[in-house]
Amino acid sequence: MRLGQVIYWKNFPHQIDCEIKSRWFVYIGKYTFGSLNHEIYLYTTTTKKEYYERGGRREKNLTIRFKKDQYGFAESCILDVDVGLHVVHENDVSCNPDISVVGQLPETLLRRLYGLILRSHKISRMIRRDIYTSFNLADITGLKRPK
Repeated sequence: MRLGQVIYWKNFPHQIDCEIKSRWFVYIGKYTFGSLNHEIYLYTTTTKKEYYERGGRREKNLTIRFKKDQYGFAESCILDVDVGLHVVHENDVSCNPDISVVGQLPETLLRRLYGLILRSHKISRMIRRDIYTSFNLADITGLKRPK
């Protein structure tokens, strides 16, 4: 997978509420320390915009909004940096017939996403370092190093 690819995962099995449903994701990197872990980082999106409106329970979360048909998203949706990160085993993704690449985020948007990741207090230092390394390996350089 390439950094910033937008994928559509039909029948995503790893929902918090155990409900199997289809979702859009953005690939943002992989576990880079040690050779035994083969995990990748995917940000999911939501179409439940009411959570992010004034007075909504996620109103202050760090987000990026996408319009319908933008970058491969078939519906208007929101990527929530604070709650949308999924860590998935690489084998769950590679050669999975339920997954298709539908788009690609531009580098400018990936840099914006990275800035939000650094600002988030909900993402561990280790994961931020993995993401930093993944961005650098994808030739998106000159980024601030996570502390």
